[in-house]
Amino acid sequence: MNLVFLFANKSKIMNSKTGRENLIYFLIWIIVLALPVFRLIGEGGFNWISIWLEWIRISPFMLVFFLNNYVLVPLLLFRKSNLKYLLYVSLIIVAISFLSDFTNYLRDFLLPNNIPPFRNLPPEGHGTPHTRGMEQSTYGARVFDRTLLSYLVVGFNTAVKFIFKRQEDEKNNEELQKMHLQTELSFLRQQISPHFFMNTLNNIHALIEYDYRLAQVSVIKLSKLMRYLLTESQEGVATLGDEFEFLNAYVDLMRLRFSERVQIKIDWHFDNPDRKIHSLLFVSLVENAFKYGVNHSGASIITILAETVDDKLILYVENDKFPEIVNESSTGLGLENLKKQLNLLYTDNFELSIWSTDNHFYVQLTIPLEND
Repeated sequence: MNLVFLFANKSKIMNSKTGRENLIYFLIWIIVLALPVFRLIGEGGFNWISIWLEWIRISPFMLVFFLNNYVLVPLLLFRKSNLKYLLYVSLIIVAISFLSDFTNYLRDFLLPNNIPPFRNLPPEGHGTPHTRGMEQSTYGARVFDRTLLSYLVVGFNTAVKFIFKRQEDEKNNEELQKMHLQTELSFLRQQISPHFFMNTLNNIHALIEYDYRLAQVSVIKLSKLMRYLLTESQEGVATLGDEFEFLNAYVDLMRLRFSERVQIKIDWHFDNPDRKIHSLLFVSLVENAFKYGVNHSGASIITILAETVDDKLILYVENDKFPEIVNESSTGLGLENLKKQLNLLYTDNFELSIWSTDNHFYVQLTIPLEND
């Protein structure tokens, strides 16, 4: 499915890029072909034969452009055959520059009364050495001018193609990075779900041993959590209200298990509970608080606070510290998973602070809220 999405988007990018590029070429050539019309109108010598002859005179440069644009650049230059590209471009330009005098002969045939100045020179082999030198010099100058102009056409065309290719490559890279990001985040979320369910099922199993009715209630709450994990959260984005209702349901499960042995304080204040956030970022922090912050032989305190400040969400989790529990069961999977997700989603635009004292463990996470 992801590959289909990628190729479909790439096709759209290509079509859009090609359309914009061809539009630029079309407008430029329209202007070039219109210039002789306006020039001849201004000189008072407008007629369609003159226009067609001017267009025929321009046609060699159009041929150079089309060969470069649609053949040489795509097949050679974009495939890193730089030397072959330069060789073929040079051969085509030189050949066309030497052979394009046919337009002058066509002009002589169609408009014999409007012979260009260089046709007034004596035929080759006649006249003075001075006039023969002028004829050779004029022909050489025309070849040089056409060659230079052809290289300018090729250079401009190639520069435009590289600009559009760079834009296309950047868009393709953005799409690939986006697909990679979504794939990696999906993988990380799939890691969260089994880890979360395993811990929760272990908690329910512990309840069954001394209160099966509470275990039944826990199963119902777990089904609600599963529904959230399997539906809304898979989109990757949730509202603040939904995400913290999910956390609250998980805390309720923990209340059923630990009863009065754990004092739990959970509180949040949001200016707008419909603001969007990336889902499932906080469950590992809350899980760890119960996993490592509960002393089964005595009382424990867990505090979970959250609030929105400007366009940021601040989550604070505090739990008692029991080194023997941490050393016995800590895997670090939850925190490592969370750090990877934060780096993928926010790069450097988040703050995760983790610190501890002899008796307490603290975590504070600050993330930007999604724009509506």
